[in-house]
Amino acid sequence: MELTDITIGKAAYKIGRLSTFTQLHVLRRLGPSLLSLLPLFTGGKEPEPDAPAEEIATAEEETAKKLIRSLPQLAEALYEMKDEDAEYVINRCLEVAWVVQPTGPARIRTNGVTMIQDLDLPTTLQLTFNVLTENLGGFFPTELPKV
Repeated sequence: MELTDITIGKAAYKIGRLSTFTQLHVLRRLGPSLLSLLPLFTGGKEPEPDAPAEEIATAEEETAKKLIRSLPQLAEALYEMKDEDAEYVINRCLEVAWVVQPTGPARIRTNGVTMIQDLDLPTTLQLTFNVLTENLGGFFPTELPKV
């Protein structure tokens, strides 16, 4: 399985693919909230990896500004979701996420148990968002930003 490397704060993570049916079930649970979340998922395209540093910095800054502007919609969407649906989505996303440790990548969640106990809410939500963009990006009209 191919994994995508991401960094959140000072920590390195790897995210993988949700199975087709898990993607379907996650999308079904997100369905009622997707309209509220669309502002997060539409907009500019990320620069190429070999783009000048200034262009990359500008794109990252714009993505951060867009996320901050979209926080009210994100908060509203999370508020409207049933607890069971929010937990289902987050748990499925954490099941395909690894934290990179000195001894190698360690699964964050496996067999229904969260293995990394010191995850905070902001990191959990960023991991979830990145897994969703990696796995469900094809459902949206433009390329989704990485956070």
